[in-house]
Amino acid sequence: IEFHLVNLAKPLVQSVISDRCILDAFCYTKYLRNAGKVSEKCYDIIKDIYIQNIPKMDLIFIQSIDGIPLVADKDRIEDHEFRNSVNDIFSIECNRLPSNVSFHYIHGSLEERVEKILNLIKIESRIREKIT
Repeated sequence: IEFHLVNLAKPLVQSVISDRCILDAFCYTKYLRNAGKVSEKCYDIIKDIYIQNIPKMDLIFIQSIDGIPLVADKDRIEDHEFRNSVNDIFSIECNRLPSNVSFHYIHGSLEERVEKILNLIKIESRIREKIT
């Protein structure tokens, strides 16, 4: 969460691409609140920060969990229920995003995902240029 707050505090002078955004912090905090691991007060603070800042986003890419094996490492545990629950929260919240925020699920190998992201950025840029 601290990472997201630091990024949000920076003045936006150019386009920024990040592998995480305030949507991640909100969805994970919502999961932890539902699991009784985060207080309602903590959740409310993150929710307020999310509501204030999500309209500043242009594009959000969500890595589809389809075809991605769940492997325990130093940052993750092998917990299918956790993964599926968080994925469900992301799905719900993506459908509630403000109309100015586009989101896209991306699939495939790393190379395929990068190519899709680059193409979608180009398409979205052209659309936004025509609107303004």
